[in-house]
Amino acid sequence: MYFLQKLHQQLWQRTMLAYLTSQGLQCTDAIVQKSENVMSSTPQDAQNRNPQVKYERLIGVWKFVSYVRKDLQSNEIKHVFGQNPRGYLIYTREQRMMALVIPETRETLKNDADRIDHHKRLVSYSGTYTVSDNTVTHHVDVAWNEAWVGTHQKRFFQIDGSRLTITTVPTVYNIGEGEQISTLILDRCADTTM
Repeated sequence: MYFLQKLHQQLWQRTMLAYLTSQGLQCTDAIVQKSENVMSSTPQDAQNRNPQVKYERLIGVWKFVSYVRKDLQSNEIKHVFGQNPRGYLIYTREQRMMALVIPETRETLKNDADRIDHHKRLVSYSGTYTVSDNTVTHHVDVAWNEAWVGTHQKRFFQIDGSRLTITTVPTVYNIGEGEQISTLILDRCADTTM
């Protein structure tokens, strides 16, 4: 848990530093730390002033560039969908989201064994989402894996220009697998703010 809190703090500090720099301010870690303390002391006040702002960063269509999983038992790292996964992550203004990612190459279905293989190498789900600082939580209402329906999938995110990086909390994706942490890199599709 400490690791996740530290990661969240680092993501917040980087985001604050990038924001202040984009506003033409010269920044130091001390300024970022002070602004973080102010924000963390009154998060409800900041949200009440303009609750839509926190969602604006994510709204749009994002195309997968990379999808890597680390198995927490073996420490093995895999590009589970190949070097160039195909898929999209979509966030709407209505606070709905949808994710679909598949391997870079797949064979045409020829039999039931192919169908099973396709299902094992797929992530697809949809639901609502909420954002808090640099955390987005997907509230799943339909999924390729029925065990995910009704769950709340927490993700840490960072946006750098038109690139979105998402890191999951430890998650079980398939039967017979242990917990894994995924790191997703996506690029914003042009002119897709919804």
